[in-house]
Amino acid sequence: MFFAQHVMRNADSCRSLGVYSTALRQECALLDHPWLSPGEQIRVERLVKALQREDLHPLQRKLPLKEHHLQRFSALVDRRDPHQLLTLLLHYVGHDGLLRTGELTSGLLTTDVLWAPDRSALSFRFTRSKTCLTGPGFLVQFRDRPTPNAVSLMREWWDLMGLHHSRTVCLFPRRLSVSRFDWSQSISYDSLVTRVKSAAQSIGLPAEDYSGHSLRAGGATDLFVARVPYYIIQRMGRWASDAALVYYRHEENVIRAVSTAFRYVAKPTRGGTSVYREGGVVV
Repeated sequence: MFFAQHVMRNADSCRSLGVYSTALRQECALLDHPWLSPGEQIRVERLVKALQREDLHPLQRKLPLKEHHLQRFSALVDRRDPHQLLTLLLHYVGHDGLLRTGELTSGLLTTDVLWAPDRSALSFRFTRSKTCLTGPGFLVQFRDRPTPNAVSLMREWWDLMGLHHSRTVCLFPRRLSVSRFDWSQSISYDSLVTRVKSAAQSIGLPAEDYSGHSLRAGGATDLFVARVPYYIIQRMGRWASDAALVYYRHEENVIRAVSTAFRYVAKPTRGGTSVYREGGVVV
């Protein structure tokens, strides 16, 4: 009854049923309350599956901000303005490093940036993240390339704000006013999401379709489209499972790839026999 009423309250959406079920079971265990009997558990599972079959709501995943989107946004940015430069830098760091929103807003310090001697590459040092809760932490590495990117924009940010000789401060500081930052506090989650939505809107995209996670999704999508091997994408995005496939959001590329593959199947010959090509060899 509880699950059925919850679905009704949420306009027939079943997306959070699993979360509720797990939370109820764990809380009962913590409080030493009895949980469902095996038979009751089976009946609840059947009910949840039946409700989920009836749920036709589309998934509310945000769309990816890809490289060509960021290039269009870059053309609109005055990089002499520190606030505009910081916004562009956040976009490219999130995209190029496949960073989660929580990682971008985790309070990175200037001492967490490790520069190559010639400043053609850099690394971010993270101690903790969603998938790194123990151990020494991890590094996310970036390399320069001809177009605007995380490394070139970080050099501009470093030089513009004089971070070479500054004390340890937040790398992505909180905005105080048009001309001031609070270097003791990092940019907030909500502020980053607002910047991403504003950037999307500035290039003609609907703001409601984008969020901070659009940067990670955009970077992963660009790598998939570029035919980067899957194990490299997994390693770059720090995925231990096949969850990386959730971030492949480029249906046009799927259709093109399938159409290209089907070109190897020739039309039936005049005698009615089909001709197939495998690796360029007629079979």
